[in-house]
Amino acid sequence: MTRLAALADAGIRRIVDGRMWDLTAGHRRDCAVLTALTCARTLLFWAQALCLALALSGRPVFLWGLAAAVVVRIPVGQAVARRAAAFGDAARAEMRQRLLRAFVAPGALHSSDARLGARRLALTDGVDGLDAYLSRYIPAALQVWILCPAVVIVLAVLNPWAGLAVLAGLALAVLGPRWWRSRLAAAGEQHWDTYESLSADVLESLRSMSSLRSLGAVGRVRARLEERSRALHARTVAAMRVSLADTALTDLGIQAGLGAAALLAAVQSLRGDAPGPAGAYAVLVLASEAFRPVRDLATQWHAGYLGLSALSSFEAAGATTTALRPSPPGASGEGASQTDGPVRASAPAGRRVLGDPARGLRAEGLVFGYEPGAPVLRGASAAWEPGRLHALEGESGAGKSTLADLLLGLLEPWEGTVTAPQRLGVVAQHSVLFPGTVAETLRTDAPDASEAELWQALEEVALAGEVRARPGGLQAVLGEGGLGLSGGQRQRLAIARALLSGADALLLDEPTSALDDASAAAVLEALRRAARERTVLMIAHRPEALAAAETRTVLAEGRLA
Repeated sequence: MTRLAALADAGIRRIVDGRMWDLTAGHRRDCAVLTALTCARTLLFWAQALCLALALSGRPVFLWGLAAAVVVRIPVGQAVARRAAAFGDAARAEMRQRLLRAFVAPGALHSSDARLGARRLALTDGVDGLDAYLSRYIPAALQVWILCPAVVIVLAVLNPWAGLAVLAGLALAVLGPRWWRSRLAAAGEQHWDTYESLSADVLESLRSMSSLRSLGAVGRVRARLEERSRALHARTVAAMRVSLADTALTDLGIQAGLGAAALLAAVQSLRGDAPGPAGAYAVLVLASEAFRPVRDLATQWHAGYLGLSALSSFEAAGATTTALRPSPPGASGEGASQTDGPVRASAPAGRRVLGDPARGLRAEGLVFGYEPGAPVLRGASAAWEPGRLHALEGESGAGKSTLADLLLGLLEPWEGTVTAPQRLGVVAQHSVLFPGTVAETLRTDAPDASEAELWQALEEVALAGEVRARPGGLQAVLGEGGLGLSGGQRQRLAIARALLSGADALLLDEPTSALDDASAAAVLEALRRAARERTVLMIAHRPEALAAAETRTVLAEGRLA
């Protein structure tokens, strides 16, 4: 049985793209059921055609068979649609999960090559194309190789020459386009790369429109987008040109095979060699129906072509290295290995472990760098415990952000250990604020916080008065990224959200960088109070922040002191 399965797998890889077939590894049962239903629907079409042929030959009783085939085909067709939709939904959800997991891997988060627009395109159009290939093209391709040989055999029994003509037409329609597939695949990848570049440029231009206007660069960006658009048009036309040649070969095979079979059936009938009127009619209708799976295959190929073109994006993200199925529990959690992050050859792997919140944050012998042989941290060790407000300082480029990412688990050390509580909150210099009301923003990580607790958090960061002055107060609506707030207000709102979160430790990057003296004093006092119950570590440069800190750790030459 194992050998038979291996032979079947090898045969299928000759029919469909092997990389795509690998992505069905967690769904082989669903794929088999869908293929069986697809074949059953086509068999009902053939049964309908045979009943019609027999009825036309003077056997009206077969009209009942014709009606039965039509009636049964309706629920079978609905079952095919439901199965394909369920299979496609599962494939899309799991591939998006894999892509998201790959995009938040340490190496991907710090990659200078990845572009947000390219990732968005892979998650949307690319995954949708993958669904079409897996749930529609693969069953259609398997159907051709299962059913078409059977109908050729039936035709050969009825009319050997007509069967031979249909076989030749099928060979041309199915095998002919394979000559073009390498060119079509290359054209598809070039088209996808151009599409990806345009998508990335458009998204980045929209996100930075205010900066582009202030720099007077709108015209240059517009010209670049126009150039990208023209390149995409050219690549699209080139891909369509190759695809039309593919379609032409398929249509030529279908029409030539069908015409030749009909002509031979007519000649045999005129010569009186045909096995009666029923046989002649059967040859004519079966010759037509023999190409139904090929027509379905051609339709589904063009539907799934985009997914095949996007496969390079999935591979680049590392989302196709394992089968497309849910990962076992803990496969991507703490301690999961990553192959796409910065590594150092022959270096013992570091680790990040969850510790007791009462012991705070600890770094022990951390060694890490972004390039082999060029460590940023060289055995950095320190401990920050609850009870005092801690500051981390160092010159620009010393590695403070790198150390913060290691503490947060966004990077994995080459050597050494990070010990952190399970709930670790972070306030970046440019924190993400989601669209919604002020209350919804504050409740991001504290959904059960009362209104009194929300006001208390705002009071602590000296923001309550400004929120009360806004129409709606806590229900005032903020735009994406905190649109409608000043830079200092966004920073204080993010700190208030962190204070409400109940995290066991807080890591803040320059928490007073956008604040005036009065607001900075209020925020630092709030952080000192919070530090009595949990670990609070801030990256700081400004004198008032360093003065407010009760311990100061200096990062210099890759070490902590």
